[in-house]
Amino acid sequence: CTVPRATYVEEQRLPLWVMGLMAGCKGDMITASHLLISQIEHALKVKMASCGGKVLKLEDETHQDEYNLMAVLAFLKPYFKENLYDEFYFFFTCGNDENFRNRLSHGISSIDELKRSGLYTWWIAIKMFFCETELFLEVKE
Repeated sequence: CTVPRATYVEEQRLPLWVMGLMAGCKGDMITASHLLISQIEHALKVKMASCGGKVLKLEDETHQDEYNLMAVLAFLKPYFKENLYDEFYFFFTCGNDENFRNRLSHGISSIDELKRSGLYTWWIAIKMFFCETELFLEVKE
């Protein structure tokens, strides 16, 4: 079965995307958020790599770290359409704004915040999964 999806949604991660998107369809934005935020972050790293970015950085000779989401978004900034970089940056990472990714992972959001921000996360995930060309400029080889 071929599922139409963005190039950065990897086959082995498809079940997690589907479970998260289906949870949102059922109105369970809390579960959807928990499943989809990590998939969104990973997909952005895959997109970064497809644009020529290096996903790993060498901290010292014995240890490599993946770039964090802020660094990935900074790299992708010229590839986002319109002001989407700002949307992703402020919603997922900026401490002076929503920073939903951090608030969700550290359990500091109320139920109402989780439902409200979860709905927006779900919408972003739908756009990322199905509408790559609406979010990103074409990468020239």
